[in-house]
Amino acid sequence: MMRSGAFAALALLGLLSACDKKEEPLADNKPPECPAMPKQDYVWIPGATFAFGADAHLPEEGPARDVTVAGFWMATHEVTNAEFAEFVKATGYRTLAEQDPPKLPGAPPEMLIPGSAVFTAPTDGNPNWWRWVVGAQWRHPAGPDTDIAGRARDPVVQIGYADALAYAKWKGKTLPSEEQWE
Repeated sequence: MMRSGAFAALALLGLLSACDKKEEPLADNKPPECPAMPKQDYVWIPGATFAFGADAHLPEEGPARDVTVAGFWMATHEVTNAEFAEFVKATGYRTLAEQDPPKLPGAPPEMLIPGSAVFTAPTDGNPNWWRWVVGAQWRHPAGPDTDIAGRARDPVVQIGYADALAYAKWKGKTLPSEEQWE
């Protein structure tokens, strides 16, 4: 199964659950009212029972098991650069990619400097999909020579699980569980 840290990063602060988890769906799995939530920004996902971890192409996700998920509200879009910038401005938050990494014995010197993994298409000479880039973080997604100017509505990237949790808490929301996401 996908690990929660990777899940949050891939979910890109994921689409945040909006209402209190204690809310129960109405008859026929209809959504409960959530007055503080702008309806155009959220969609109701009906509850269901499904085979969780049942992907023949990804055997490491198994073994498959039946999981029941109650209905929930989910944001209709990923968190944008502008939304994350508002959070940073209000709180002074620094993401994991902006902080000094842990000093791990044997780590390459460049991985001891703040940065992040950046997607790189593999080539014949380099089969790696990712490379560590010093200075890569949410304001500079592919490294210090890049920025998010003119990309306020793009989804924020270079966000770790702790960053996603901090943002969700600030918004008064929660991250979807792995079962909800699947």
